[in-house]
Amino acid sequence: MSKKEIARAKFIAPPGKSDVEAAWAATLTWYAKLKFGGAALSKPDFNKIRAVMERDKRDMAFFAEFDGKWLSIGAYASGKLVERIVQIDASEGGDQKKWRERLEILKGERLVTDSELQSFDKKHPDPDKANEVTKQIDAARKRLQLKLLICKRAAEDLKKAEAEAKAEKETLQKLEAAQKKLGG
Repeated sequence: MSKKEIARAKFIAPPGKSDVEAAWAATLTWYAKLKFGGAALSKPDFNKIRAVMERDKRDMAFFAEFDGKWLSIGAYASGKLVERIVQIDASEGGDQKKWRERLEILKGERLVTDSELQSFDKKHPDPDKANEVTKQIDAARKRLQLKLLICKRAAEDLKKAEAEAKAEKETLQKLEAAQKKLGG
């Protein structure tokens, strides 16, 4: 699972001074840049996040995580998940083209690697390319059937021509034999 820090809020005492809202605004900007559409990000519980920051005297950060199918955005403090903001199905319900497009976007955000993209391509071939290959196979199959039909007809014509030639040869032999009997 890939994980990326989106925005951080420094711990500042007393509670309420830490600018969690600014980190949240940066997270919203980052998410809008992805152009995933659909799932809106619900506002996190800032008081809950600040309470954890105050208790642990540590910064908080919003992170994006991607497991190959699901993109999750969460608020973390002291290295622990405080609140999961959203989980988005990057697979678009199995739409391979859109899923692949989203993987490219996440690659730009360093949540997906080249090897993960190659693995995806092996498991999920491009449907347009697969359809094109299927069309090419169908066309080649039709051409082969046509050639075999032409060969079958040619073979039948050859047998017929051989039979006619054999009959002509027999007629020729009979005529030559008759000519010899007549003295010629």
